[in-house]
Amino acid sequence: WYPLQDMPTPEDIADAAVFLASDRARMITGINLAVDGGVTVPIAIGVDWDAYTAIKKERAEKRQEKK
Repeated sequence: WYPLQDMPTPEDIADAAVFLASDRARMITGINLAVDGGVTVPIAIGVDWDAYTAIKKERAEKRQEKK
């Protein structure tokens, strides 16, 4: 499950690295940057992962049934 509806690519990782190496990131002194399409958002906000994945699986199955 990816909130942005797409898997990250090597280019996405490279874009993040280039940004962090650029002058535009000069005020960033430390960060854990997840370039993952939003998949770790539920973990960051403290959601019960098992319950969360069960709900997502159920919704995905319902979408498949509608096709």
